Amino acid sequence: MSSPLKKLASGYEAEVDAVGKDEWSRHLQNFNDANIYQTWSYGSVRWGEQNLSHIILKKNGAVVSMVQARIVTLPVVNKGIAYIAWGPLWQLKDTGPDVENIRQILRALRNEYVIRRGYFLRMRPNLTEPEGRPVLQVFEEEQFSWQRSHYRTILIDLTQSADDLRKNLHRTWRQKLKSADKKNITVMEGVDDDLYQALLIPYNKMIARKQFVPGLDAEEFRIIQQDLPESLKMKIFVAEYQGEPIGSLLASFMGTKGIFILGGNNELGLKLGVSHLLPWRMILWMKQAGAHWCDLGGYNPDKNPGTARFKAGISGIDLRHAGQFEASAGFMNSLLVSAADFLKTITDRFNISLDRKQPSPSGHEKKTSKTPSQNVFHTLEERGFIQQVTVRDDIIRLLARPLTCYIGFDPTAKSLHVGSLVPIMALAHLQNSGHRIIVVIGGCTALVGDPSGKIEARPIMSRDEINRNAESIKKQLSRFIKFDKQKAIMVNNADWLRDLSYLDFLRKIGSHFSVNSMLAAESYRSRLEKGLNFIEFNYMLLQAYDFWHLYKHYNCRLQLGGNDQWGNILAGIDLTRRMEKAVVYGITFPLLTTSSGLKMGKTNTGAVWLNPTMTTPFDYYKYWINQDDSDIGRFLSLFTFLPAKKINELVSAQGSDIRVAKDVLAFEATKLCHSETEAVKARDAARQLLDKSRAAESDAVS
Repeated sequence: MSSPLKKLASGYEAEVDAVGKDEWSRHLQNFNDANIYQTWSYGSVRWGEQNLSHIILKKNGAVVSMVQARIVTLPVVNKGIAYIAWGPLWQLKDTGPDVENIRQILRALRNEYVIRRGYFLRMRPNLTEPEGRPVLQVFEEEQFSWQRSHYRTILIDLTQSADDLRKNLHRTWRQKLKSADKKNITVMEGVDDDLYQALLIPYNKMIARKQFVPGLDAEEFRIIQQDLPESLKMKIFVAEYQGEPIGSLLASFMGTKGIFILGGNNELGLKLGVSHLLPWRMILWMKQAGAHWCDLGGYNPDKNPGTARFKAGISGIDLRHAGQFEASAGFMNSLLVSAADFLKTITDRFNISLDRKQPSPSGHEKKTSKTPSQNVFHTLEERGFIQQVTVRDDIIRLLARPLTCYIGFDPTAKSLHVGSLVPIMALAHLQNSGHRIIVVIGGCTALVGDPSGKIEARPIMSRDEINRNAESIKKQLSRFIKFDKQKAIMVNNADWLRDLSYLDFLRKIGSHFSVNSMLAAESYRSRLEKGLNFIEFNYMLLQAYDFWHLYKHYNCRLQLGGNDQWGNILAGIDLTRRMEKAVVYGITFPLLTTSSGLKMGKTNTGAVWLNPTMTTPFDYYKYWINQDDSDIGRFLSLFTFLPAKKINELVSAQGSDIRVAKDVLAFEATKLCHSETEAVKARDAARQLLDKSRAAESDAVS
């Protein structure tokens, strides 16, 4: 039996999920305990906006506390967990800590998540043990249990002078800093994306050197930085030596406390003392910005004594985090949720599907975004999408976490055709697994024309025609991919190619390309006999520039394309390596033909288009149902989202029973492209025609 709701004290009221991003960001800046982990941008990028819940507590109409929670639904039990990291916020700048405010926000949290929704509530507030002790009794009175934490941190008092801060450093630290100061090291500070790109260079080299998976994803924090309002952006520090980034650090300052987030150095940076120089610069920045404290981040002295000694050398205060607090509707509910939580951990770790649909956190149906738990590379490989990859093991490792990837479509017609479905479906699988998609519309490259797979030059198109085609193609892709800022975006390469100076382009980009290597590419070599004009010869450079631009401005590290794009993808990989000293990757898909030898999407009467005004849903349905029996299993894997077990069951049918598998293929493909309503209409019409045909045959026999 669940505990009753606790009434809030007089003057207090709680507003649940009634605030938007901009308002949340404004309120957050009024709290001394504000932090990056309670920003809307962190929550939406890390967990998906639809998996967040927000509570604002007001007293006499003024906001006095606020909290952002992540909601996770658990398998089997139809229950959920509300996770709160570094919250609630309750220490107002104007009035300071008020124990009554935290009592009321705890009561509001318990009322909403535990009593009303039946969730298990788990939070790690932004408190260390000394300052947390006075409120421990409040947590207990509001029926929260406490688990002590092993998380430790070093807090540096920034109210002392910079000279005193330096004097208090351990002798080794002072020596390292003195030595680094004498080196010709330039430290750049800022918040813009170009500087973040420089941050990733030494950071990624550190990861490669140490061969470990970091607890924090620097690429994910880049997206968070792009999404944060200007007043809340993190600070980027990059150390350069002779023009090369050799060390970097990312930090955040809100309220009264600055937080170290991540950092790394290459081997030269370590030798020159950058691992000491950048934290010191961070401390000085936080002090100048008005922070009272600098939090050096957590460490475990037992598991990583070297890190413990390094951080202790700054001579701060060694503190233990206040710990984890939990509340549930009762012992049995707590036991059930804990068991389900353990089960979810096991299923995520070993990629086991319980094959049971779960409700959304709020009780309403909605799709959820997620950090990938099953590596989508294996899914794509098993379903027949993979033709070639650059570095297989590296790509699998990258796809184990959210990754930004892209594919380009030149708008040479007002519709894509069925031959484009392989890359489109691959993008959908990637997005469904939590990866961010960039679709590049070739507004400029379409003016040039891709020679890949063509025996003669394409006709030159007008800009107006290309723009109309691009808008039409976006509508078609929206049937398969959800476009929003976090999940997928569409960009036009005309935005960065159109205004390039040709001479500057030749000097900056052309110097990195070998004509001999370009002519060795299949896309060019196959055209030499027929003739390759100079405009087409530039296409590889332009597509390579696209990859470099997307890496630099969107941290895109994976390009996808048909197998005829292999040479262009390799050119982009090489250009990015030369210009950024960065490693990016490529995957190509097979160029499919039917068992009869026809290219996918081609028929004796012409192309099969995705635009319903060019190929009707009924004709589209007929195209799929008329495929050869031997192709059905392959096409079900590529062009539907049906699980492999279901596909195997369908294609195991013999003789006339294979018609069921064809019906499923045609229906599922039409539903994805046009809608379930149109698929039903097309299926009914096809069955009516079949019945009439059979009746006519029966009449003829009789």
